[in-house]
Amino acid sequence: MSYDNLFHGNTDTPNHSQWKIKAESLLPDRDVFHTTATKKFPLGARADSRDGKRWRYCENGAGALTKGYVNQSAVGSSDWQNQEQTYGVAAAIGDKILNLNMTATVAKDAFVDGYLTIEDGTGDHEMYSVKSNSVGVADDTSGYDFTVEIADAGGIRTATATTSEVTLTLNKYKDTIVFPTDPTGVCTGVNNVAVAANYFFWSQVKGPCACVPDTTAANVVGDMVAAAPNTAGLVGLMDIAADGDVLVGYVMRAGAHATSETTLVDLMLE
Repeated sequence: MSYDNLFHGNTDTPNHSQWKIKAESLLPDRDVFHTTATKKFPLGARADSRDGKRWRYCENGAGALTKGYVNQSAVGSSDWQNQEQTYGVAAAIGDKILNLNMTATVAKDAFVDGYLTIEDGTGDHEMYSVKSNSVGVADDTSGYDFTVEIADAGGIRTATATTSEVTLTLNKYKDTIVFPTDPTGVCTGVNNVAVAANYFFWSQVKGPCACVPDTTAANVVGDMVAAAPNTAGLVGLMDIAADGDVLVGYVMRAGAHATSETTLVDLMLE
């Protein structure tokens, strides 16, 4: 489910409060400590608690997530990146439906609430929010054809051409994975509960959070903590000079250096 990016609600659809929610007001079967097989909120919806904690609504990918692990966005696919639209159709200013051609097929609405960027050529340096997409159908000439509807009010701002290169990127909260030691996406937070494959859940991005430490985790209150510097999903001591170390927050209560222990981290992802 997606909406125009200026959506403010109507009589048939829950109003914009569903995007920004008081955590204490969530129903018990879909609060920050419960997962669901079906989608209850838009991806990226925000829940805030009185004490400053914040969560983002996510959809897990094909692998289970362990409680207290750091997670990241899905890995991008080259099949939908920098694709020259030789077999696509140029888009004019104001168009909201784009007819694209990509290397691989795509499932219906896989890119809902995701991002379409013009990487190169006519119309480059523009990004649009995706409202919906059709299923990719094999083209007689090359690749797969499908349509993408954009959510941006006013439609396309700069016309494209068949030489334009287009990239489609999933919403960063869709198909999340355990944060690897060498990041392949952006950090999307820490899940407070175990999450089964393909389930929906809340990922904490701000405030005090129980995390699983690696064997080199910071053991001094106030130390900077990184996402998975040594072990996928675990937090460890931040090394400013290390390539790929991503700051997630600061130690509030240091735990022992063992995965059976807990480190309390003041998350600072937002």
